[in-house]
Amino acid sequence: FNEIFIVAGCVTRSMDVFDTGPSRSWKTRTYLRDMPEERFYAAAVVLKKKYLVVIGGYTGGAATASCLIYDIWCNRWSSTPVSIDMITARYGHTAAVLDG
Repeated sequence: FNEIFIVAGCVTRSMDVFDTGPSRSWKTRTYLRDMPEERFYAAAVVLKKKYLVVIGGYTGGAATASCLIYDIWCNRWSSTPVSIDMITARYGHTAAVLDG
């Protein structure tokens, strides 16, 4: 992908995508699905060139251990099962994918 994903924030669930390819343009919000909830200070990684995984963050007045997955190809958000939530709720953290 040649895109930069900007997801949610303190007072928004929207997502913006900037195409770094030849068009050098922003994709419109009408095309992109909003996140299921407002979330900020989260970490995000891309897996298998298909999934944007938003990990933890601050939502609903508290830190969260949950993850949200955005399927880039299908333009769809889903929640992860509780069994794969982080052990500790956190926000303001980072995440990295190794050989992913």
